[in-house]
Amino acid sequence: MNDAAPQPIFAKDYIPHPYRIERVRLDIALDPAFTRVRASMRVRRQAAADANLPLVLDGEAQQLLSVHIDGNLLPEDAYVCTEQSLTIVDPPSDLFEIEIETGIDPSANRALEGLYLSNDMYCTQCEAEGFRRITYFIDRPDNLALFTTRITG
Repeated sequence: MNDAAPQPIFAKDYIPHPYRIERVRLDIALDPAFTRVRASMRVRRQAAADANLPLVLDGEAQQLLSVHIDGNLLPEDAYVCTEQSLTIVDPPSDLFEIEIETGIDPSANRALEGLYLSNDMYCTQCEAEGFRRITYFIDRPDNLALFTTRITG
């Protein structure tokens, strides 16, 4: 958990993200201690974006299991995973599919953001930045995507 003091975000500092996630298919297999999340996303590079920019996705409190782009498993040197983000170093140009599989622990989530357990009930809180605790994503309000979600338990 990040204990640093929150920093303000000002509208005057706004810069459009170089990528846009257009569509997301979530497949969530619930388990109190290890929920598996598979996120399949269609990603498009913005027309004005530099073609050499990496894809940086927000993410916290999850275990990265695998990353595929256009059906191909990425080797570990093709991405950088930190406590706050997943960076795809050299993504394909223009339009591509990325599939990210992660594991999260709802029973240990005390932040009350993302997916957590409360009195044996699964709960979610994704605003303002809670979705990044479910899967890696461009977790900001200007990225509007169409979601399809399947939850099994």
